[in-house]
Amino acid sequence: MNTETFYSINPVQTFMNELPKKLRPTATEIYGNFSFSELYEMRVQENPFVQPLKAELNDAEWQQTLDAIILTKATEFEFMKTTPVYVIDGLLEALADVLGIDVMNLTPDFYLLKPHREFREWLEKLISFKNQAA
Repeated sequence: MNTETFYSINPVQTFMNELPKKLRPTATEIYGNFSFSELYEMRVQENPFVQPLKAELNDAEWQQTLDAIILTKATEFEFMKTTPVYVIDGLLEALADVLGIDVMNLTPDFYLLKPHREFREWLEKLISFKNQAA
């Protein structure tokens, strides 16, 4: 492992595992084929490549699936000492948006994250990394 690498966890062990079984095949297919930024854009803009998959779900199921994929995909990021702070800020803002909270309230103690130990640890290190880089 590169000593410059900040931190990463196995993304499979996070939010997607909590999806109902009905949503998991769709989530798995989308997860493997789109980047974090493409997934985040799907929250506000239709993507013709996922329409057949989205058509199988109601709006609430689609949003739940997409949010779980985004939160899981975020944990794939590995940060280097040279990662600009604005990149970390953008990621934190996107995560707060997905969780439906203000970015200032996005902390490892946030109540929705309590059951997600690995994600909380990742977030804690990300925030610490950001504070050191600032």
